[in-house]
Formats: sequence, structure tokens, C-alpha cells
Amino acid sequence: EAFERDTENIRLEDPEVKTQGAKVRICIQPDSFTRDFGVVMKRVNQLRLVRGDVTLDVIVPDGVIQDPYRTQYKCTAGDPTCRVTTEIPNAFFYSEGTVRVEGVAWLEYADGSRRLKEVSFGYDQEMESFPSATWKRREAIEAGGFIGGRDFGMTFQVNPSGANWEAEAFLCDGRNRPFEGDAATRPRNIDDSIRVCFMPSEEARARGVNIRQLTSFNFEQEDNSNQFAIRPTAIQAENALFICNSGEPLCALKIDLRDDFFEKNLDVVGNGEVLLQYGTEPYYRSNVRNLQSNADFDPTVDAGFAGRSSVNIRFKTDPTYIPPSERSWKEKADEWWHSNPL
Repeated sequence: EAFERDTENIRLEDPEVKTQGAKVRICIQPDSFTRDFGVVMKRVNQLRLVRGDVTLDVIVPDGVIQDPYRTQYKCTAGDPTCRVTTEIPNAFFYSEGTVRVEGVAWLEYADGSRRLKEVSFGYDQEMESFPSATWKRREAIEAGGFIGGRDFGMTFQVNPSGANWEAEAFLCDGRNRPFEGDAATRPRNIDDSIRVCFMPSEEARARGVNIRQLTSFNFEQEDNSNQFAIRPTAIQAENALFICNSGEPLCALKIDLRDDFFEKNLDVVGNGEVLLQYGTEPYYRSNVRNLQSNADFDPTVDAGFAGRSSVNIRFKTDPTYIPPSERSWKEKADEWWHSNPL
């Protein structure tokens, strides 16, 4: 049998409806009749979540955990109960409904000495040849013997929470700090690399929301100049560098815009979309930061999905602008003289 449990491993008689970011905690054990014969768990050989055409393999045949970063499995041969905790992917939350848990458990007889089980049978009054008292049969059960696989199943309810948190984008320096003052408002010239940082809004961060993925980002100018940094479905342009692992609180995009963006003194607008997630568990892990790759992009498997957010920035370009730090002392003096006439 399978049933939901709480964090203390107590059976939940009335489990709550699951929303995005939730986990389902499952106990699998022999039913009461089978346990009475000294039967215990050997392992959970297979387990999956199913809703309509959406299927997630949690444990694949031979008891292998499909994604150890999303699933915790506690079970040793001979345990009375096996416990599985797994995050529920966003793909299951397309509407209110029921998710099925299906699986196969391997059972065995408990370790220890040979067990004897008394099974009582009632006397059939119509069979006069039998004695009037009930009779008993003593059944021998071998200890530690493999019994075989048994199907189990349960269901739980899901309902989209409706929460759709927002993210923000801003121009940032090499340490991912937002520019301030004149550094934030000055025009960009052809020598500038454009670096954009992304992070959840303050309210979202307070709820434990982090960046999952940048799905697209495009730069446009008033004269119809256009340049993709991240194309839809998260394909990264060759001259763009997106530094981020899913589950991080802040991610950065660096790009060198084409020369035609700096031929006129015009506004540039950057527009894109960010996927957000609850928690810090990355779907794609590494010991070092990695470039975003198309292989890593699959929002349907993001169990902690926290919404999609549009993000945008705006800045000016000026082909003649020279940052103050790069001006000669004469140029600085001339600017001061014109801005502070006698």
C-alpha cells in the first residue's frame, strides 16, 4: 500500500491540495494482512507520477533514482516502510486535478529465525465429517526470502496557486552591482560591453524565489536595429555570455552590441523573459558556473516553478561620448567651465 505522510512520517488522513513548489511525501509498505505474515520491504523497484499525458519517472526499474537532486529515497532491505519524497514538476499544474502515483514494490520475508503463522479456519456446519471445533494450520515462512514485486498506487490533488512572481533587470558592473548616479544614466558608447543583471523582485525574494532561466532577451533601437542575446527557447547568441545556474538569486548577461547601435544618439530597449523558481535546488548542477545551454532548458521539469516574468531595461547610446574617467584634464576643465559659468 502507499499513502501520504507528513514530515514526521505520520499518515495523512486528509492531505492538503498541492500547489507549485510543493513536494509529495510517500510511504510504501506491505498492507496489514501481508505484514501479519512477517513480510517487509526489499525496495521500491519503480515509481512514477502520472496525470493525463504527463508522466514523471521518479524511480526507474531496478530501484534507480531518476533525479537525485529532486528526489529523496530512504529504504533498506528489511525495512517495514520505504519513504520517497519528490518535488512535483510544473507540468502537472496546468489545471486543478488529480495526479496518480504508480509503482512496484519488492517484498521479502523478514530476517530472523523461521517464523510460524497460525491461520484459523471456521468450521462448515454442512460438512458433518469435520469435527465441531475450528481447526488450525501452522504455516512455515522462510526468513529473508524474496517474495516478488507487487503493484501499489495512490492519488493526490493539485491546483495552480496563481502566484506569478516578478523579476527585474538593471545595468550592472563586473561584480553584478547596479550602477548608481552618473554611471547608471550616462550614454553607452561603442567601447562599452553591455552587462545586464536579473533578479527576482524584493517581494519574491522574501518568499524564497530565485532565477530559473532566462528564456529570451533582445535589444532594439528606435531606428529598428535589432540584436538577440538569448533567442526564444533559451538559445544563446555567440557573442553573448549568460552566467547563471538555476536556483541562483542573481544572474548576469554580457554582450557586445553591433556597431550600428552606436551610430546615432538613440535609446536602446532590452526586453526579455525570465523563469522563476522556489528554492535553490538547481535542475542543472556543476562545480563551476556554466554557460546557459539549450540542453539545460526545459521549464516543464522545474518542480519549483514560480512564474514567468517580463523584464526590460533602457539606456542611451552616443557615438561621441567619452566617460569622465577616460577624459583628459583639459576636457574635464572645459566641461566644468561650461557647466559652471562665472
